[in-house]
Amino acid sequence: MFAALADKVVKGVMSLSFLIFSAYEGNNAVFREPFVEIQNGFVSCQTELVNAFDNDFDDIFKSGEEIVLDYTAEVSCDGGRKQSYIRTHKAKYFPMQKHYMFTTNSDGNAQYFDTLDGLIAVFSKYDRLIPLPEGKKCTIKIISSLNKLYFSSQQREFDLNLLWKNKLPELDINIDIVDVQ
Repeated sequence: MFAALADKVVKGVMSLSFLIFSAYEGNNAVFREPFVEIQNGFVSCQTELVNAFDNDFDDIFKSGEEIVLDYTAEVSCDGGRKQSYIRTHKAKYFPMQKHYMFTTNSDGNAQYFDTLDGLIAVFSKYDRLIPLPEGKKCTIKIISSLNKLYFSSQQREFDLNLLWKNKLPELDINIDIVDVQ
């Protein structure tokens, strides 16, 4: 137990020192204003992350490590129980082929991009049909988060959310079903 706690403290100190002693700028990642439409008991929600992959992310993507971005949608109606839906985007760079691969857990099909800009355009988009529970007033909260990477050459783990200044982008959507019908 103490070893796990000590490991977390060491990782925290290493992450803090990375922030203090590097050329780290950080990004102010936010969601763009969403397009929301109700269709047969589902909410179609389309949005994208803005300013999320600037600055240090060029090097992170080109590291060849798999970058994982989770979008979590938490839905509740009339103050009832929350239901969560996760959409996962994955990206990886293949230096020998000089292309990026993008996959998502929604279909598992891979898309390939020759440029980082092409990858980021798809990686940043959130487009999902979310089932609506019964109710009149519903709230959808979308949160995005990045994975931790382990750099074996430096023998350390790095939380990519630090590049978002440890502030996970969130989007709140309120829907009044009575006004829609």
